[in-house]
Amino acid sequence: MSATQSIDLAKFTALSGLELCHYMEPLVADPATRVSGKVLEQMLLELENYDEYHVVYAITLGAKFSPATFASRLPRFLAHEQPSVWSTALNSLDHLPDGYVTPELVDSVRKVHFASPGKAWVAEILGKLEKRLGERRVLPAGPNSDSQG
Repeated sequence: MSATQSIDLAKFTALSGLELCHYMEPLVADPATRVSGKVLEQMLLELENYDEYHVVYAITLGAKFSPATFASRLPRFLAHEQPSVWSTALNSLDHLPDGYVTPELVDSVRKVHFASPGKAWVAEILGKLEKRLGERRVLPAGPNSDSQG
């Protein structure tokens, strides 16, 4: 049984590339790892400034430990140029607890889908999230849509 481990934000920030992977992978894989709210808040604040590796770990940890805060940030990463980033966003969205799959989240993914033609993974996760939400894509009814047979 492993002891509880936590993320050292200073170390997380200072490391890069494979050194960051070497530090983070055992922590991400260990179910005893915990991440403080303060660390997650700082990661969220710095998300826009992070490189590919830091974004991958930040959204992985954020979606796992603070889905209420990070879920709404995930859709835009589906259109990221780096496959490691968009695939992490895809996986994180796919594994969100049902309570965080909201109409607003699905709408955000839908907007990314329409803005990013040719990215099949966005359509795939949109379909999965719509199904989980229990919604069907129905065009809004027009003013003359009464069914008068």
